[in-house]
Amino acid sequence: MGFALYKHDTGIFRFSLSSDGTADNRTVLDSQTDYQNDVWYHITGLYDGSLMKLYINGIEDASISHMGGIYDPNVDMLIGVNSGFEHLGIEYDGFEGYIDEVTIWNRALSQEEIQTNMFRIMDPSEETGLAGYWRFDEGYDDIAEDFSENGNDGIMIGEPDWTTEIRPDQYIIAGFSADATSIIAGQSVHFTDESVASGVEIGMWQWNFGDGGISTDEDPSHTYSDVGIYSVSLVITSTDGSMTGMETKEDY
Repeated sequence: MGFALYKHDTGIFRFSLSSDGTADNRTVLDSQTDYQNDVWYHITGLYDGSLMKLYINGIEDASISHMGGIYDPNVDMLIGVNSGFEHLGIEYDGFEGYIDEVTIWNRALSQEEIQTNMFRIMDPSEETGLAGYWRFDEGYDDIAEDFSENGNDGIMIGEPDWTTEIRPDQYIIAGFSADATSIIAGQSVHFTDESVASGVEIGMWQWNFGDGGISTDEDPSHTYSDVGIYSVSLVITSTDGSMTGMETKEDY
């Protein structure tokens, strides 16, 4: 197996790469964020030749170095299922949930590109490096059409449960980063809002820095008086007050 991107039973998302198809040369990247059931997520696994990154809803969540490239096993790619469980009497282990669409790229996208592509229908002729684009809009039949110019149509396994319940055009997703996560007492940390919104505007920011400090600035700075491990949270609210989003980074 060259790569895999999936949700793990422990409640996290996992991205793995192997340089030769073996576990000995496999790098595993786990998300810092736990997923919740019955919630839509946009998940991206990215590799730029030296660094693996996981993006959740367009925001970088975790990263780790990986050397040796990606192994090409020259076998069919599986979407929504996993194989290798024949010894348990199971040919395929299916994904428990819904998948809206899947894209494969032969280049590393920027965070801005990931966010731009999250909720739009792409024109493959205008996209550079789009290797596969499965929208799963058929609603019938056993073929999953690849809308990229490579035409790698897939074959459905079993009886898919089609649904029209997809994410709305209006959404608000909280996210942030800090210019330092390891500091000494008395050092100031600058936080940057990286929240994403569509169809609405963000009008309020509520930060909790984990040591009793708070802020309503968009991109605040905070000084930690004592050495310690702190969890930081950000709650954002749309200007009309109709939508909120929250991001918490434990032991950040």
